[in-house]
Amino acid sequence: MGAGSQALADGATAIGANSSATTANSTAIGNGAQASANDGDVALGAGSVTSTVVNTTGTTINGTNYTFAGTNATSTVSVGSAGNERTVTNVAAGQITATSTDAVNGSQLYATNQAIEAANQQVTQLGNNVNNLGTSTATTLGGNATYDAKTGTISGFTQNVKAVDASGNVADNPTQFSTVSGALTQLDQNTTNLANAAVKYDDPSTRTSVTLGNAGTPVTVNNVANGEISSASKQAINGSQLYNTASTVASALGGGAALDPTTGKLSAPTYTVNNANYDNVGGAIKALDDRFNGIGGSIANLQSQVSNNLKEARKGIASAMAASALRYDDRPGKVSAAAGMAVYHRQVGIAAGLGWTSEDAKWRANLAGTYSPGGRKPDFGVMGGLSYTFN
Repeated sequence: MGAGSQALADGATAIGANSSATTANSTAIGNGAQASANDGDVALGAGSVTSTVVNTTGTTINGTNYTFAGTNATSTVSVGSAGNERTVTNVAAGQITATSTDAVNGSQLYATNQAIEAANQQVTQLGNNVNNLGTSTATTLGGNATYDAKTGTISGFTQNVKAVDASGNVADNPTQFSTVSGALTQLDQNTTNLANAAVKYDDPSTRTSVTLGNAGTPVTVNNVANGEISSASKQAINGSQLYNTASTVASALGGGAALDPTTGKLSAPTYTVNNANYDNVGGAIKALDDRFNGIGGSIANLQSQVSNNLKEARKGIASAMAASALRYDDRPGKVSAAAGMAVYHRQVGIAAGLGWTSEDAKWRANLAGTYSPGGRKPDFGVMGGLSYTFN
């Protein structure tokens, strides 16, 4: 129909000047429209041209394969041509399911993007908190310990400790330890050796050495002033200084580590990491390095917040799915009611609405509301739409 129009195959329809429908059951509507690539093609609008149908079976995102529904298309609908594309507006929200082949509109994609962005922000915050914990742990350890945010490891710990032998002699040069447990073991040995060493003048004329008591008979030296604590110091250290040092070490270790004032020994701490107990800092750090289990209450609270936000997002998706399921009677002069329900990841969305079509079928309007229970509080939503058909 129309000057120069051609319908050249069985069931073909061509409407409009110079329109062409050359494949079986094809339809071309509009000046110069061409439906000729596949049987059953539809070309809508002036200058619209169909092309060979291409089936898309799925896609791969971050290494995960996803399959699509509706992968056996036999024909195509075109509303434009290459370089002369058209937008399709007033598209109702399509059903969002694994088997849906409905068209979806921009608002549905926007809602999905908002939910993804919110989840990304929570994951980023979680990563920041983990990094902060690693940095704080390295700072607390001291001894040049550093935290690598890329690998999640704590390394570089060193501590210099001068050894004291069984005779109470202090080594001139310190020994460098790369683990806290090694340094504490040396300190514990030093404490034992100092406690066992008696002091007296071995040669009163020279007074170059002092030994107190006989072999096997320990003695106590009282009223010893605080000695200088430095790398060059050769002064005696009294019990209070050692007690303070050991107490400081016990306090820094935590985990129930305690100093026995009678023996001068530190009891081993107990750290619980990922439901396993460790009696040394090295083992606990390795467990943290393996997976950062037992990060603490702050991470648990954050995970709870992430879980709540994810639940809210799923409730929103469930409500959107329920709203997309609403169907109204589009016959002229009809007022209809519709209801829909959807479940998404165990979250429920309920929607209900009214639809109206004018007597001449040109005006259409709808008003709907959504409700999603559960979570910290139920969520409500209201939506409406109005359309007018010009031709």
